[in-house]
Amino acid sequence: MVSNINLLGTGEPLDGSLNSVIADFYLLSEETAVVKPTATTMQLKPGEGRSKNVVNYGKVVASGLADGVDMVQAQALADATTTYTPNEAGVQVIVPGSTFRRGADRSLYRNVAEMLNNAWQSKEDSDGTLQFASFTPSLGTAGTVISPGHLDAMATRLAIGNTRASSTGNRPEPAPKPWSGILAPTQANVVRGRIASMATTPGGGTAIGVNTGAHVQISPSAGFNMAFQERLLLDGPGSLGKYAGIVWKEDGNVQIDTSDDGVMAAYSKRGLVYVEEVSPRMDPDSADKSMRGAVEFNLWGSYTWGLYRATAYGVQGKFDGSLASS
Repeated sequence: MVSNINLLGTGEPLDGSLNSVIADFYLLSEETAVVKPTATTMQLKPGEGRSKNVVNYGKVVASGLADGVDMVQAQALADATTTYTPNEAGVQVIVPGSTFRRGADRSLYRNVAEMLNNAWQSKEDSDGTLQFASFTPSLGTAGTVISPGHLDAMATRLAIGNTRASSTGNRPEPAPKPWSGILAPTQANVVRGRIASMATTPGGGTAIGVNTGAHVQISPSAGFNMAFQERLLLDGPGSLGKYAGIVWKEDGNVQIDTSDDGVMAAYSKRGLVYVEEVSPRMDPDSADKSMRGAVEFNLWGSYTWGLYRATAYGVQGKFDGSLASS
């Protein structure tokens, strides 16, 4: 055996002579910009005050008339104001000048800026999903496993604005289209499996989706066909697309609670509102000479989310969002 082979590296004779070479620098991904395209966007312009106000008029009632008799059913007009008040939000990172000088990542400036942008979009999107719980019609409860029938039921409620016509004077207020729906990926997994007739047993006798996380798709059951179902199986997440008149999207920012339940929603574009006062802006500051080359990265803006006609233009659903585990 040959001795005195002077290798470089940890534990070798020349353990202090080898530079560490980093192959690459990766950023961690975040879920962004799913909810915003489905909402009505408004701008709070300079000089318009603190809030954005939207006014809607109430309904009036038409009545039958007797021949030759003057109309005496004059209706009173009424209006209602919905107010949206933006607030500032931001994210900051301070990078010393020595880090820029000594670090191996020569694209650190650009990477930090991208991290801040991702953080902003993730917060903005998460804030949007939190609005779902404020739609007052609700389907499901804690522990309920979502099914395609729930999606159909949501479309039915939107079609009549959650109000059925009746002899007592109730009149539907159909939610204006387009309609959008947002699901947690762990909820969409079950919907896809149930539409495609997947099952947890090879014989297909047990429907996919139970409130224990057992959402793994084993095999197709009897009656499986190769149309819409085939696309669901081949494309996986994001493949649900349009179903029951609603364009469905998956968003990892739909929050799942400690009991494995999450609030999703289907709604009219008019029913979810995003008001922007100041669009997100990057303000890197290196003016402080005493900081010796440090850069203070600041990204900030001002916005708010809100609902419009929450009882008529959207439906929330609380369903199980367990991770597939068996």
